[in-house]
Order: sequence, then structure tokens, then C-alpha cells
Amino acid sequence: MMGRGFHIFGMMGSRRFMVSDGAMGGLPPLPIVDDPVAMMRDLDKEHGRVARVGATYCIILVRLDNIQESDLAPQIVNGVGRRFSVGLRPYDSIYRFGPDMFLIGVSHIKSEDAIVIMDRLRKVVSSSLLTMDDGSVVPATASLGAIMLDGQHSVQENLDRAGRALYAATQNGGDSIRLWSPDLESA
Repeated sequence: MMGRGFHIFGMMGSRRFMVSDGAMGGLPPLPIVDDPVAMMRDLDKEHGRVARVGATYCIILVRLDNIQESDLAPQIVNGVGRRFSVGLRPYDSIYRFGPDMFLIGVSHIKSEDAIVIMDRLRKVVSSSLLTMDDGSVVPATASLGAIMLDGQHSVQENLDRAGRALYAATQNGGDSIRLWSPDLESA
């Protein structure tokens, strides 16, 4: 029987990306990398592709809203991570980025697709309750900030800009998304 799936990519171009029954097209979930050195190595590699051949890559920072003081925070983070890992394409990446954050790398998309993907990721978090180890259920929401990787700026500058976009998203009360734009430069 088919379970409830999360549709992060939906229809994009001529490909249909759909997640159902806990995995995309029967593929295993993506591993969540908890290694900052590996994350930076991967981001450097993608940055080089963007600079050399004009490839596209989106860095999405995800911060879970209002869980910092919760004793259930680790379980909430792990539950959200599992949801993301089954909803991304095999060539995308997901990294732990601090105690209540993820960095998701999405390649081969346009900025308008990034907004749609961010909103779908946000809805993956907020659309249903998370079941904790003790059987209790809790709601969760997330704020997301992103940038289309710019080959003219360093990886760190791109991360700083994604961080500004995330900050702007959290200023809307959480459960919000924001793609970096030049008006955030002074923020």
C-alpha cells in the first residue's frame, strides 16, 4: 500500500520527481552528512563547476523554528532530516549544519525552481506531526534561506549570503522562505 509521500520536486522541465512510500522512485534515502570538511569540499567542487561551465547549484539553509529550548530537539532534527533525505534527488546533498540546521545542495535548477523547492521543503516539515521515541507527536516548522551559487564570489561569501536570506526568513515569524537578493547585502 502506498504511504503518504512528500513531493519536493514535482514537475520540473520534462522530468517528474515524486516521493512516495518513503523513497524517491524506490531509491534509498540520501545520507545526511555530518562532516563540515566533507561539506566544504563538496561546496568547493560545485563552486568550481559553476565558475567553469556555468552549471547551476542552489545552497539552501534550513533552520528549525523554536526548538532550541526543547528536550526533544535532537529527535525533531533527526525526524526532519529523515523527511528531507527521502525527498531529495540522488545527486542532491544534505548536510547537518549546526544543532538545529541543515544545508541542502540542489544542482541543475533555476532560481525560480529554487523558490518552489524551498517552499516544498518548508511544507515537508510543517505538513504533519513528527512522532517521537516515546510515541508522542509534535509539530515542527522551518525557515529557509537560499542562494544560487555565484562563481564570482567565494564559497564563504555565498554561505554568508544564504545566511542573510535565512535571517530574513526568520524575521517573518518563522515557517518562511527567502532567496538571497542584492537588497539583503546590507542586512
